[in-house]
Amino acid sequence: YTLIADEKLKQHSTLDPAFQSLLKKGVTFASTQATSAKRAAENLIESAWFSYHLASACARYLRVLLVASVVVAFMALLSTAGAVSSGSNHDVLIKAVATFLAALVSIGAFRAWAGYSGFAAVAKSVDEKADRLLEAGIPSPDDVHALLVEYQVARNGAPLIPTWVWKRSRDRMNAEWDLKRRKGA
Repeated sequence: YTLIADEKLKQHSTLDPAFQSLLKKGVTFASTQATSAKRAAENLIESAWFSYHLASACARYLRVLLVASVVVAFMALLSTAGAVSSGSNHDVLIKAVATFLAALVSIGAFRAWAGYSGFAAVAKSVDEKADRLLEAGIPSPDDVHALLVEYQVARNGAPLIPTWVWKRSRDRMNAEWDLKRRKGA
């Protein structure tokens, strides 16, 4: 993706207008800087900011799902505990609850929640560190590269962010990002 943005910057005047419009619809970054450590830091801030918000949303959705599932499962078990002591046969319900909770574990819901939460924390940290680098002046390429590696390692270790999460929040996030850029400019 960065290659597309770099190519766009290098050959802006020589690109076919139809291709330029496709680039605008694709992955682009807001930085207008020439290729430099400063531009890389600005692009990293943007990417980390969006990733933080998307990963946080995924973690919230999974947390709600997990907590609601466990609460419903325990309520069902508690309701059958009283019935079992009175002699009723509720083995099917108990097995269904156990199967459902085992399914949550087997599909990786707990691990996905931890992955999204961890990635959100790293993305927020990288965003803040890159902001501090820019505030301190012209960042060194080594410092920016170290942050980029930290971000990419976390990104590659995290679960993929579903497209529906992006589609659901893109308009709000784009508006918030534009506001953040205007305040920072």
